[in-house]
Amino acid sequence: AVAARSSAPGERIGEVLYRYGALSRPQVDATLAAAAPDVRFGETAVKLGFVPRERLYQLLSAQAEEIAYRVLLAGEGMFYFLAGFEEEQIPTRHSLPVHALLLEAVRRMDELRYFRERIPSDQHVPARLPDRGPPPEELRAVYDAVDGQRSVAEVARALGQGEFETTRALFQLAQSGRVVVRAPGPTGAAAGIALFNEAIASILSAVDGVQRGDEVRWQLAAFVAGAGIYDALFRGAGPAPDGTFEPARLLENATLIAGAEQAEAMLSQWLREYVSFAMFVAEPCLRLSPEGIPLSRRSDNQPPLSKRVA
Repeated sequence: AVAARSSAPGERIGEVLYRYGALSRPQVDATLAAAAPDVRFGETAVKLGFVPRERLYQLLSAQAEEIAYRVLLAGEGMFYFLAGFEEEQIPTRHSLPVHALLLEAVRRMDELRYFRERIPSDQHVPARLPDRGPPPEELRAVYDAVDGQRSVAEVARALGQGEFETTRALFQLAQSGRVVVRAPGPTGAAAGIALFNEAIASILSAVDGVQRGDEVRWQLAAFVAGAGIYDALFRGAGPAPDGTFEPARLLENATLIAGAEQAEAMLSQWLREYVSFAMFVAEPCLRLSPEGIPLSRRSDNQPPLSKRVA
């Protein structure tokens, strides 16, 4: 019999139940809020009707396996072998053959190196490639769960299976040319900064195309100097020649100015106002050439700015 216990946040039963799709994130939070000191998390989730007892027991076994694999796959650390242990510290025991666990850990160690060449993390996003024919039956469920939006972790969650098994199936689908794996897009503040950088670069590229870029950059610099907050916000972050800013430094500065809780919301507001001003000063430049001729009369005019950055 095998039992495992871990204090690592990602190996706790609540996170395991979430990763395998047995609980939603609000259900994990509700279970944590309702759990008493003398009642285990899993028992509380069962009492709340969030997960059947049979499924809980299956995933307690999966938790023990995951803890064992992660210990065996650790690149470095310290190990202690104890002559005895406190029986009450072991919540459940599972009939898992130790020899099979060791062999599986070795297999994962070997295969994961190859998987990571095509699928670097569980946050990468698989997408189907058209006209490649149906996959083998054993890969059908994973293939059907791929929608171009879900990450590897989300595909595993949708199927209620482990990340390793899902990664293995996606690797086979990628090898056969049925799936391509893309890097994850930014989220949260990083996503907002990415959109801001894309917009401001598009604006300056457009005015550079009509030889009015220096004028717009001068007006933006005057706006920054006059608005007060932007000197501190942009300190050490840019702008680069194309008008973009370094994301990590922007977020760091926003946190210093507004505090951690308000940084993302305030940063979004400040960047939106900056882009709005950039569009305001750029629009007249894009309507007239440097000679004062309306660009609508020229054959090489750019499309309207609002369409370029929408």
